Amino acid sequence: MAERLLVAENLTKTYRVGRSEVLALQQVNLTVCQGETLAVVGESGSGKTTLANLLLGMEVPTSGQLTYQGTPLPQKRSRALQRAIQFVQQNPMTTLNPRRSVRQSVRLGLQIHGLLPPAEHEQYLATLLTTVGLAPEYLNRFPEQLSGGQRQRVAIARALAARPTLLVLDEPTSALDVSVQAKVLGLLAQLREDFGLTYVFITHDLSVVRTMSSHVAVLYRGRLVEYGPTAELFAHPRHPYTRMLLASIPVVSPQEEALKPDWDWNAPVSSEISPTGCVFQHRCPFAQSECRQQPPLMPVERQQVACFFPR
Repeated sequence: MAERLLVAENLTKTYRVGRSEVLALQQVNLTVCQGETLAVVGESGSGKTTLANLLLGMEVPTSGQLTYQGTPLPQKRSRALQRAIQFVQQNPMTTLNPRRSVRQSVRLGLQIHGLLPPAEHEQYLATLLTTVGLAPEYLNRFPEQLSGGQRQRVAIARALAARPTLLVLDEPTSALDVSVQAKVLGLLAQLREDFGLTYVFITHDLSVVRTMSSHVAVLYRGRLVEYGPTAELFAHPRHPYTRMLLASIPVVSPQEEALKPDWDWNAPVSSEISPTGCVFQHRCPFAQSECRQQPPLMPVERQQVACFFPR
């Protein structure tokens, strides 16, 4: 059995807005095992970015706990923990310093964490760039001299320079052309195999989820509504919201067509969330009186579903 690398227990995050509080994440429980790729999906406002920020230590949970390799993560993380969990962001043009060359940006991780003697940096950087599909000559270039795909490869190399165990990737291909997306995804898959990496993939692109992930967590308004192995979740989506999401994917088989919901999944969403009960009840065609209570995450075969009436 794979080692449990990262565990979230009852993870909750609230924000103060004036005199009121906004629940961005509500009692989320997740386990990410070594070598897995967990895809976290959901619409805007689902809590995906908040979850990523908590995993990275950029924000502190209001309640609940994160553990890494069996040890609770402190509010102020050690340099070793910062090195172990690295971040690849959506748009590298906004995260790569335009005044730094590729060499300077990628070498920064080596300097911060003191992983190698300075005399070995140059050879390591050249090898690292080759690993992500760029010639060593690119070390002398600046972000404005690179294409979108090349910048994303540099961002990946920068994260790998710290020799992490876990990469949190926030929409890493959404700003790229389709042909470039495929190449970057192929690179990420190869790196996962070569280095034994574990990924948490934050995305709204379900075709990417199907290609890259081993497990999927579906968030809706801060709640985890479905979780399970990718193949099972795509073949048998249990939660109505998951079925709505999957309905947006083009299908070719009658079996997949039959899974599409027969209601209008683009119906307007109420801005009001009931203080109690299922967070999806205002949008669900199957809602009944039981849905005024919050459904627990319950096992249904190999999946877990927060629904009193799983499909």
